[in-house]
Amino acid sequence: MVNYYPYFLCLLVSIHLLPTRSDGTVTKNYLSGQELPFTVEFQVVLPTGQSSFYVNVVPSWAPMAARRFRELIKERFYDNTRFHLVIPGSIVQFGISNNPKSNRRWSNRGMHDEIQVAVKNIRGRISFVKSDRPHSRRFQLFINCADNSKLDGMGYAPFGEVHGGENGSEFMFFF
Repeated sequence: MVNYYPYFLCLLVSIHLLPTRSDGTVTKNYLSGQELPFTVEFQVVLPTGQSSFYVNVVPSWAPMAARRFRELIKERFYDNTRFHLVIPGSIVQFGISNNPKSNRRWSNRGMHDEIQVAVKNIRGRISFVKSDRPHSRRFQLFINCADNSKLDGMGYAPFGEVHGGENGSEFMFFF
């Protein structure tokens, strides 16, 4: 039987987009016009203290998801959010903003599904939450804590990988 935790004692306290250009603009490959990978740092508070982890975003895996994630990060949508669902050995879910106006605004902005799931949902990869309806991705995210390849055929397209930062290895193994 799976234990579901309705809340968790982790708090995302600050998120920083680490641009590849000093002016913070999106960097594109001038030949293909495709966005280049970028990294986001998450500062978190764990029961054992403060930690951080990084999300390395690869736009070629899921271009629409990467674009939406960048928009949400720039708006600081995820600041002071909590991990609200932890299924040990499966996923950690977060992404409900503390700002009700932001939640309402983004709830009305569905995102089209990716044309294909380019990479597998394996441990450490991050994807947007969706329902069984088409184009239902909004702003909630989950980190795979195990091999969840069964989600690939259901349209859950990973757009990046989570890596440890300062004490980040503790963060990943916490789940």
